[in-house]
Amino acid sequence: MSKSRIRIKFPEHEFEVEGPAERVQSRFAVFRRLVWPNSEPDAAETMAQTTIETVEIAPAEPPFPKMCLQQGRFLFLKVPAKVEDAVLLVMFAQKEFRKNENVTGGEIMGGLRRSGIKIRRADSLVTKHESAGNIAIKGSGRTRRYQLTDQGAYRAQQLVSYLAPLVDTKPVQ
Repeated sequence: MSKSRIRIKFPEHEFEVEGPAERVQSRFAVFRRLVWPNSEPDAAETMAQTTIETVEIAPAEPPFPKMCLQQGRFLFLKVPAKVEDAVLLVMFAQKEFRKNENVTGGEIMGGLRRSGIKIRRADSLVTKHESAGNIAIKGSGRTRRYQLTDQGAYRAQQLVSYLAPLVDTKPVQ
């Protein structure tokens, strides 16, 4: 993705904008009119043309794949999270990486245990999320499956953004 950037500093003024070239030039024109109301447009535009630089901005690598590991059918977290949040993140990982919309209790428990979370059962946590509208429960007994609602997926994405700084950025040796 190609973007333009302009940065100008004066003793009392500072201007910086980044984006598509047309947007940068239009914002600079407004700035120029505010700072130099009687200036010649040719000289100011020449200055704008010389200070605009094109930079390549690499898209940021999404943090979620770095937060999770897979072991068989289980996905688990590499970042510390509260137990309640970990349930949503494990289910979100199942949805994103395995395309598994209907997660079993065993898959949730396996992901939590491999994440380092020690609980006996996830039922109460899942029930709390169901009453909050984050998870829908289908079936009963051994055929019971859990599905993230849109609200739950949104909450999981917020958690991913919140936990992203905790991802280890060092390469594994």
